[in-house]
Amino acid sequence: MMELFAVSVDAPGMSVKLSGALTDGGDVCRFELSPDSTRVAYCADQDADDTFELYAVELASPGQSVKLNPPLVNGGSVTGKFDFAPDGTFIAYSAKQDSAVRVDLYGVELNVPGLAQKLNAPLTAGGNVISFDVHPQGGHVAYFANQDDVNLYELYTVDLTNPGMATRLSAPITGGSGLLSASYAPNGEKIVYVASQESSTVQLYVVDLLSPGIAPRLNGPLVQGGEVWGFDL
Repeated sequence: MMELFAVSVDAPGMSVKLSGALTDGGDVCRFELSPDSTRVAYCADQDADDTFELYAVELASPGQSVKLNPPLVNGGSVTGKFDFAPDGTFIAYSAKQDSAVRVDLYGVELNVPGLAQKLNAPLTAGGNVISFDVHPQGGHVAYFANQDDVNLYELYTVDLTNPGMATRLSAPITGGSGLLSASYAPNGEKIVYVASQESSTVQLYVVDLLSPGIAPRLNGPLVQGGEVWGFDL
């Protein structure tokens, strides 16, 4: 059984269990500390074995966790991908919440647990949200998904005041299958992403949020057979 604990660096060896009581076979799969360090969000099959859901617990109240997601469809599960907004009041997460065969992107206010909104635009049959990144100043979430074509992974952004109304950011895909990873620049004005966009070769691109669909390539010419493996901002 994998549980969640906290320990003060000033009191080594004096840990406290944060997660709530787990069902038989339950485990914590991932956790993230809030920006103000007052609470922890975690995913776990806490209430039903193999059904992972999203919880939050205040460090001042260990063991008293609150489930953040609403009830899941039969066979549904939270994926384990979630991210706090910069002010710590909101969490974006992906889940098979409304469909057991489709991953969507949701957002939930921590002071209103169980009332999550779907953020992504409607997905084509077979489409899924693959990953996402919360804007460094909050207010928006970028995500990549095979939203409009099941064979193409593209980059989108959604304003949290207009859930379900997404703007495609990535440039048109003229070869390959599209995005593999993406991240906001620290100032939040641009997004850098890795994609097989012009061909099957994976390369590095950048898009300005004010100029969606225009994404110049960042890397220089690659040796034959070369690819971009990753990046850091």
